[in-house]
Amino acid sequence: MNPLVHGIRFLKVNSLPTALIDAHTSLSEIRPLFAAMVEQVEIENHDYCNRLCPFCSNVGVNRRTTVTRMHDRVFEKILNGLSEIDYRREVVWARYSEFMAHDSIYDRIDQTRQALPKALLTAHSNGDYLNRNTLARLERTGLDRLWVNIYPNDEEPSKRLAEYLLRRTGLTPTGETINGYERLSNSSVDVLYRIPHFHSGPTEFYSRGGLVATQQPYQRRSICWDTVRAVTVDFNGQVMWCCQLQSLAPEHAPYVVGDLSQPDYTLLHAYRDLAAARRRTLAGGYKEEPCKTCNYETVHRSIHRIPWVAALLGTVPGYHRAFLRYMAGKK
Repeated sequence: MNPLVHGIRFLKVNSLPTALIDAHTSLSEIRPLFAAMVEQVEIENHDYCNRLCPFCSNVGVNRRTTVTRMHDRVFEKILNGLSEIDYRREVVWARYSEFMAHDSIYDRIDQTRQALPKALLTAHSNGDYLNRNTLARLERTGLDRLWVNIYPNDEEPSKRLAEYLLRRTGLTPTGETINGYERLSNSSVDVLYRIPHFHSGPTEFYSRGGLVATQQPYQRRSICWDTVRAVTVDFNGQVMWCCQLQSLAPEHAPYVVGDLSQPDYTLLHAYRDLAAARRRTLAGGYKEEPCKTCNYETVHRSIHRIPWVAALLGTVPGYHRAFLRYMAGKK
């Protein structure tokens, strides 16, 4: 790693205010921290997925027999909480369901656009429900970007799948690629797609909090920034440690941060209650469950939060205020 990049990352993780790892921090202190640090709020509109993929933790979870939608009160609580801080970063519909599998998603994206006019609204899809009509409906909602992952059977040629997607949507390739996705044109939504092939086996899979087999032996050492930068809400209102975990898996029950379906529980409560997760994911050394075998973004192996360094930086007058202004300015 470039020494300058290494130094910036080390400084960044040790500049985090102690309030972020203190479970007793007041909500008045959490509010500016949430506004400055959270880059992504991930929402699961419902629990249904029409596919069952070997690299997904749904292999051990039933998401195919019923459709349970996020309650309106929970969804409105999320929007109200974000609106109060003038949230301008990413709201993404993803998780372990297919977001286009229930028609309520169109109204909810539209509601989000009205409540958060400056936010980046994105979604992830397997593309099965995407056609000219549904794309037009997404365009009317104000969705900014759609990431499409088309998962083929081993015998399905990528060229044929790509041609089918383009034919049924009316989209055309631009030749531009972003993070391995190809950008498509002819829509006000920024549509990007890819056709990943997992032919080389489980070494390519994320472990999804230990629910999916990966290469062994392996134990994570890298820190994880997701407990700082993201808030992840399942369809049932339960807030998880991170996007790799899901509340329907019994093994992940200990890593539910809080429940937005409870009357007096808000996004600020949830962000404060991620303190215990942050203490573990930002510390040095080998990680324990649910991060033990997690291979998601393992690029910070030699970087971690050192208590005495963090405490020293916190004694510099105005340092944390300057740091938060810097993070907030990255909107």
